[in-house]
Amino acid sequence: MSKSIIFKVLFPLSFLAAAVVWLLTILIDDFSLDPSIVPACMCGIWGAAFVLRGLFSKSVGIAKKTSILIGTGLFVVTLLLVINIFAIKDEAVLPIIAIIVALGFVLCVLAVGGKKWDQADNKKVGYKNYHQRKAEEEKNQSNF
Repeated sequence: MSKSIIFKVLFPLSFLAAAVVWLLTILIDDFSLDPSIVPACMCGIWGAAFVLRGLFSKSVGIAKKTSILIGTGLFVVTLLLVINIFAIKDEAVLPIIAIIVALGFVLCVLAVGGKKWDQADNKKVGYKNYHQRKAEEEKNQSNF
C-alpha cells in the first residue's frame, strides 16, 4: 500500500468518526459529550496527516515545509478547541502555542535536512562555469 493512500483515507475517516459521535449523542441519552470534541479530533487528525506527509514525502523542500506548517496550524486550532473542553488555564495557552509552533519549525528543518530547496547550479554535479562553457563553444566552432 502506498503512503499517499494513507493521507487520502484519513480525511474521510475523520468525517466518519465525527458522524458516528454525532449520531451517538443523538441516539443515546447517557452519552453526553462536549460538541467541540468532534472538530478538535478532526483538526488533530488532519494536523497529524499533514505533518506526517511533510516528513515522509519525496517532494521538494518548500512543499514539505508548507505541509508541516499547515499541520502545525491545525494543531494550534486543535489546542484552541481543547481549551474549551478541558478548561485549561489562560496563562498556559500562549506557551503551549509557542511550543507547538517551535516544534513545527524544528520539524521543517529536519524534513529538508537543513538544505535549501533552491541550491545554486555550481553545487550540481557536472556544472561548468562561464570560462569552461566558452572554451567548449570555441572548440566546437573550430571543429566546423
